[in-house]
Amino acid sequence: MIAPTYPTHHTKDLLKTEVISCPVCQQERNKEKYQIRGWKIVECESCKFVHVNPRLEKKELLKIYSSNYFDNKEVGYYHYTENEILRKENFRKWVYDALPFLNHSKPTQALDVGCAAGYCLEVFKELNWKAFGIELDKGLADSLRKREFEIFDSPLVNATTTEKFDFICLFDVLEHLTDLAENMKKLLSILKEDGIIVLVTPNYGSWQRKLFGKKWFQFKPIEHINYFDRRSLQKLVTENGFEIVQTKSSGQFCDIAFLENRIRKYRFHFLLPFFYFFVKLFQLKTKHFYIDTASLYVVLKKKPF
Repeated sequence: MIAPTYPTHHTKDLLKTEVISCPVCQQERNKEKYQIRGWKIVECESCKFVHVNPRLEKKELLKIYSSNYFDNKEVGYYHYTENEILRKENFRKWVYDALPFLNHSKPTQALDVGCAAGYCLEVFKELNWKAFGIELDKGLADSLRKREFEIFDSPLVNATTTEKFDFICLFDVLEHLTDLAENMKKLLSILKEDGIIVLVTPNYGSWQRKLFGKKWFQFKPIEHINYFDRRSLQKLVTENGFEIVQTKSSGQFCDIAFLENRIRKYRFHFLLPFFYFFVKLFQLKTKHFYIDTASLYVVLKKKPF
């Protein structure tokens, strides 16, 4: 399959975009907050939700995720599997942090939405859970089936299943989704009554976004089309049948290469000599660190009736 042509500030007009109402409250009026590579990031004048508008049409977005998303220089991840150890550490921490909210008196069925290479599914297996995943990349989905995972390769809202789940995670997924209300309703329908959902998504209200402005590394307007803060996320989930049982800041495990990349991205080149000095002095070259990367970690359950 030929990879799609990805929009940049030069090619954006060649692909189909759509003007949308607010994904959270459906109001039409908004004001521009940032313009990044020709894409407008706007704030709803009614509920203050921040999103990309206009954005790529749904079918264009699906092209992005269906092939080469996890090994692409232009959009998505480049050499996703090269950071397997770090990614597994992230997923293990995020899953284990939610265990106190889970009913452990019965076997657990778990679903990872956007499971990529299956690293989170492997964490489920460590816990002796029955592991399911949703992955739009057909090649990855097929490879996971060969490893005997139960995989759906259609978008969440279209996934056909009679299963109900005790644990559902969307790790760095919510910022990508169109049709937010429909996706939340789907999650509600497949979650067991005492089950939980765990979300990790970039935090628009973070100090990092306020400090770096349009240079914030989470601004990826081709694929990151939703930007939540605590208030807007609370509004979305409570209006769609959920309540929040925990919200906290989230980070990720990284290595020296990641930290060096961030220093260069934000053009703090004057820090590099000091950075290299401390790396050598404290022998940090092979160490892993857990740092705040400006995301929200949220645990949901169904509202009681």
